[in-house]
Amino acid sequence: MMADGPPAEGRWVEVGPLEELPVDRGVCVEGIAVFRVGEGVVARRDACPHRGGSLASGRVVDGVVTCPLHWWRFDLADGHRLGAPEIVVPERPVDVVDGVVRVLVPPPPPKRSMRQLLLDAAHDDP
Repeated sequence: MMADGPPAEGRWVEVGPLEELPVDRGVCVEGIAVFRVGEGVVARRDACPHRGGSLASGRVVDGVVTCPLHWWRFDLADGHRLGAPEIVVPERPVDVVDGVVRVLVPPPPPKRSMRQLLLDAAHDDP
């Protein structure tokens, strides 16, 4: 449900009524995968850390989502990859207000010039 800790930056986006959110299936809202698992709602970044596959499109069984691209599996409760717990899909704050699910979408990254993009790419190349 709602993440504890300092307030996160971003904006709250409505996902829809809780009763209409599919059980054990994901819904993608602005790059965030939202899952209704059991009695709760979990939100994580919609990109698998491996190749960016949409986790919202993955199959959910017993609280574990499988990436549809290469079958990496993640525990939705903590975001850790099964068999490789050092790999984590980040959680996003989610809550339910008056029966409506909302998720906190992070602000967009700052725009970078073509020059900065090329410089950053050059630094990444060994």
